[in-house]
Amino acid sequence: MDLATKKVLDNFCTAMNNCGWRKYERRDEDCAVVFGVNGDDIPMQFYATCYPKTQTFNLYSGLPMTINEDSLFVVSGLICVINHRLNLGRFDLNIFKRRIAFRVAAFYKDTDLTPAFFEEMLGFAANVVDKFNDIIADLNDGKIDLDTAIERAMS
Repeated sequence: MDLATKKVLDNFCTAMNNCGWRKYERRDEDCAVVFGVNGDDIPMQFYATCYPKTQTFNLYSGLPMTINEDSLFVVSGLICVINHRLNLGRFDLNIFKRRIAFRVAAFYKDTDLTPAFFEEMLGFAANVVDKFNDIIADLNDGKIDLDTAIERAMS
C-alpha cells in the first residue's frame, strides 16, 4: 500500500473513532474498511475502499433488499429522480442482481482528506441512505406508486 492510500485509511479510521463508530474491520490487504451502523429504522452496512491506481476513495452502502422483478422499471425511474436531486453521491442499481447501493467518492491525489472531511462524509452517507431507503422499499413492495415515491423523494 502506498503512503497516500495508507494516510487516507488512517484518517478514515480516525474519523470513525471520532464519530464513536469503533466497531469496524480494517482490511489493509484490500485497502478497505467494513462497518455497520444503525439508522432510524434499519441497520446499514458500509464498505469503504481506496483504489490506489486512480487515487480515489469510495464509500458504499448496499440497501437491504432485492428489487422485485415486477418493480424494476419503476424503481429504476425513482433512482434516476433521486440521483438528479442529490448534489453529491448517487445510488447505483445493478439490474442483473436487482440490488441497489449508495456510493459517494473522493479523489485523493495531491490532497489531504482529513478526519473532519470523513466525519462529514460518513454523516452525509448515513443520512442519505436512511432517508431514501424507506421510499425505495415502499415502492418496491407496492405500498406506494411511483408518483407518491417521487413526491416523498423530492420533499
